[in-house]
Amino acid sequence: MEIPYGTEVAMPPAIQAVRSTGQLPVETTSFVGRRSELHALGTLLAGSRLVTVTGPGGIGKTRLALRAASKATVRYRDGVVLTELSGLHEPERLPHVVAGALGLAQHDPRPRIEAVTGYLRERELLLILDTCEHLVDECALFVEAVLREAPEVTILATSRQPLDVPGESTCPLGPLQVPGQGDEPVAGDAVELFAQRAAAAAADFEVTAANQAQVIRLCQKLDGIPLAIELAAVRLRALDLGELSQRLDHRLQVLAGGRRGTTFRHQALRDTIGWSYDLCTPAEQALWARLSVFAGPFSLQAAEETCADGDLPREEILGTLISLVDKSVAIKDDDQGFCYRLLDTIREYGAERLADTTDTDRFRVQMIRHYERLARELDASPLTGQLAKYRTLRVQHPSALAALDCAFTIPGQRLAVIQTIGSLYWYVMISGAFQEARHYITKALGLLPDPSPERASILLVNGLLTTIQGDPGTGLADCEEGLALARSLGESRVYARGHLYYCQALMAAGRTPEALAAGRTAARLMPEAGDAPTVEVLWLYTGVADLLSGEIDQCYAHCAEGLRRIPTDGGERWISSFLHALAGLTMSLRGENERAAAALREALAMRRELDDPMGIAYCLGGLGFVAARQGQYERSAWLTGAAAPVWRDLGTDAFAGMPALSALVAQAEADARRALGRDAWDEIFTAAATCPLATAVKLTVYDARLPATEVTRAPGTQAGAQGAQGATEAPAAGVTLTPGAGTAPGTTAPGTTALDETPLTSREQEIAGLVADGLSNREIANQLVISKRTVDSHVEHIFGKLGVSSRVQLMLWVRKHLGR
Repeated sequence: MEIPYGTEVAMPPAIQAVRSTGQLPVETTSFVGRRSELHALGTLLAGSRLVTVTGPGGIGKTRLALRAASKATVRYRDGVVLTELSGLHEPERLPHVVAGALGLAQHDPRPRIEAVTGYLRERELLLILDTCEHLVDECALFVEAVLREAPEVTILATSRQPLDVPGESTCPLGPLQVPGQGDEPVAGDAVELFAQRAAAAAADFEVTAANQAQVIRLCQKLDGIPLAIELAAVRLRALDLGELSQRLDHRLQVLAGGRRGTTFRHQALRDTIGWSYDLCTPAEQALWARLSVFAGPFSLQAAEETCADGDLPREEILGTLISLVDKSVAIKDDDQGFCYRLLDTIREYGAERLADTTDTDRFRVQMIRHYERLARELDASPLTGQLAKYRTLRVQHPSALAALDCAFTIPGQRLAVIQTIGSLYWYVMISGAFQEARHYITKALGLLPDPSPERASILLVNGLLTTIQGDPGTGLADCEEGLALARSLGESRVYARGHLYYCQALMAAGRTPEALAAGRTAARLMPEAGDAPTVEVLWLYTGVADLLSGEIDQCYAHCAEGLRRIPTDGGERWISSFLHALAGLTMSLRGENERAAAALREALAMRRELDDPMGIAYCLGGLGFVAARQGQYERSAWLTGAAAPVWRDLGTDAFAGMPALSALVAQAEADARRALGRDAWDEIFTAAATCPLATAVKLTVYDARLPATEVTRAPGTQAGAQGAQGATEAPAAGVTLTPGAGTAPGTTAPGTTALDETPLTSREQEIAGLVADGLSNREIANQLVISKRTVDSHVEHIFGKLGVSSRVQLMLWVRKHLGR
């Protein structure tokens, strides 16, 4: 069976729907005031390696830090990384959360703090730790370790109190400027914020000379606290300004009892939140309190299944949630895949109200059931809707972890959490969340000292993960203990699935014949045990075994059969991407390099959908191998360089655990290095290694068609016989590269000066920069509000002017000549 591969692979649009962990969020509302604070914070960041923005809740610490970070990005070679800590309640998991924000794969067996400091040691970046006040001691220890081990890293923290770490600079943040009682009624930042948010809430509202004094008085009552002002402004949808001021005044007098000064300042936000709570309907109040069980983003379905009861039926959740969004209590977070969330201060208030009821555990248990169901659905039907199911869990990862944490503490829920952990195979394998999984597995095993089906299941999962992370002795022993226990208990499904885990663990340990034997047992037992879908994973490991043993045609046949058996419209990505990648490597070894590249690009697009760094690195490295065999040495250098940082961050060599493939890739790299020369190779490799991974992937997927490098021989030399079918010999002396085809971007052939003259118009420079950022022509057209045909024409002209033939070459040119 032949696998049909075209030459074009489209980057799925859904990739762009979810903000990647660690990226700065897009501002959805205008930033008002804070000019002096921004300047002061910028100055501190320029002179200190640890800066903490301090102030009470709702004062705008996070917003100021993010704005300052966006302005300071150019100072840091490796950019800015945001770590959100508000949903973290287990202090020991702090390094895990930071590692996730940095994009570190959890395949690395080292302790997370070592992985994080090892990664940061060679980086120059700004690391933001947002909301540290509930983890002050842990954050202080973590910050000290980073500052000690990573000399080029700057840390920007937000907290209600300083971290008290040596060398810390603090940036205290107070309320927005409000004119005093005796001042002339001129607008300040607080009034401007109220005016903008009020106009957004009620289109016909504006601050005028007639109502300005009243607005100023209202902002004075709220003591200039941004969140309090925003909560009040949204009430203009239902009240006029006079009613708003009167009701707010009554609320503050009753609750604050006439307090003023510092005490009032800290109380004003809480009182304003309480006032907003009082103005909500009983249903809205109930939902607000119940939503506080979520530690981060949550879906509408999660809210419905977690928060509904007899007083608030499921069918009323959507309407009530929309009302809370309208009142700025909940936030619709499209940046996180059409989820919702509560601001920290709002969630804290809701948690207090929930604690006042007798139903606190009820809604936490319903949250546990919801995420348990999601995990079980993915595990039971991994080939149908896999991508959607996985993304649903991944976007809500903090809330799912909160559910696991709750299950360990609520009486009667331990069995539920243990069963959930046993259902996390697919989620863990796709996400690579090995370290976090083992953290919970260790806790679960501590609760299961006696023989049981649950202990057998968790031992098997732990054995697989332990082996993958580099401890095959312990891992294989756990697998064998789990299999023996499942067999003695007559647990046929656990026993059958356990052979799949054992197969994978043996393969990771390099014991291929035994792995194949375990795989054959799994293939026989799993369908009988009602676990047929997961057995398709075996096609992947059979193919890998074939490739490692040199059975190229048999490997291709197994890949083709595996892909045939997986529904093409079912949303499956994890197995399919590996099979496409394996097929690509086998086709290249058979000399079918065009089809090989198409297969690997298909795999790369799938791995990007899953946001899997290791899988992406495999695909980029495989494409680099294919490019070298085609004689496209410049492309090979770039692709190899793009993959290099991922392998380094994982703490392993390229294609680790597959020595035969590693040797092939190393040979291809040596061929390309000889063909280009060391200096040209190093320049291209380094440029690619500093390119953001997401940009590198988009450039690679969109840049499907690249001509093979044209090699022009100096007089008296002979052309190599391999050509595009797989260069395995170093070019003879006197090789030069033809401009526009093989010349490394940023270098020129004799007599070529176009690249040094920057011959692009301002519009062409703008478009070239967007191409270098990884945008497709259609995305550029949407951003610039022009037609795609116009962009196509501009890109064609740019290529012609610069003598380049690919988006990768253009990116390198932009970096050198436009400084981007």
